Amino acid sequence: MSLWESILLGLVQGVSEFLPISSSGHLAIFQHFFINFQEPGLLFDVMLHLATLVAVLIAFRKDIADMLCAFFSLFRTDGQQKDKEAPARRLILLLIFATFPVVAGVFLSDRIAALKENFIFVCTALMFTGVILLIADRFKPGNKTERSTLIRDAIFVGMAQILALIPGLSRSGTTITAGIVRGFDRSFAVKFSFLMSIPAILGAVVLELADAVKDSAAPEEFLIFIPGMLVAGISGYFSIRFLRRIAGKGRFGGFALYCLLMGAGLIVVNLIKARM
Repeated sequence: MSLWESILLGLVQGVSEFLPISSSGHLAIFQHFFINFQEPGLLFDVMLHLATLVAVLIAFRKDIADMLCAFFSLFRTDGQQKDKEAPARRLILLLIFATFPVVAGVFLSDRIAALKENFIFVCTALMFTGVILLIADRFKPGNKTERSTLIRDAIFVGMAQILALIPGLSRSGTTITAGIVRGFDRSFAVKFSFLMSIPAILGAVVLELADAVKDSAAPEEFLIFIPGMLVAGISGYFSIRFLRRIAGKGRFGGFALYCLLMGAGLIVVNLIKARM
């Protein structure tokens, strides 16, 4: 893998992981059209996931700090402080229940990964992401936050995260839409989606780590990995900030149009290419 491929893959991962346009879909598209592209290996994939995880931790550092304080306050006797930290504790509970369904997705990972090889399927799933985002825009903004969200709401969003394992479906787009359907405040739907990604990314890293260690890489390859990681982390952080701003002020129609046109256009290009 060359330096520019490392940087480009990092950019694709960082931007498409958090914007509702599907990182798995874009990586599959990238690999399909760059016929001379060599698979970077599992170790690089793990490092990119770690970079995007750092981006989430930095972007939501205040919420994470509040949840940590709320967790450790369980061992205190200060009732007034506990009341103040109740929303953060409830958010922890909601995230736990939302993460439960992801465990079932582990048993489907091999079958789902095989779908990446079907280019038409990936493009169709990308178009479906556009449809999902249009659905989100059709719902009136709700007002549920961590104070009023129910456990069944969190589980529903967690089930949507399993659906988003399909290549071409956006994890953020699917889970944000699920939250909006359940009456979440739009800003809270975005925050909840990204906080949910922390255990999901951690789980993926842990599952892949053992195999990644076996993926021996030469010292010079590690040097090539670093720029890709930096680009993934930085672009991921600014993508999160951008989406939070969009969620608070606007709609997802632009992303929906992009996914629909990109998916349909690539199917047409692929069919023309096959006839040549």
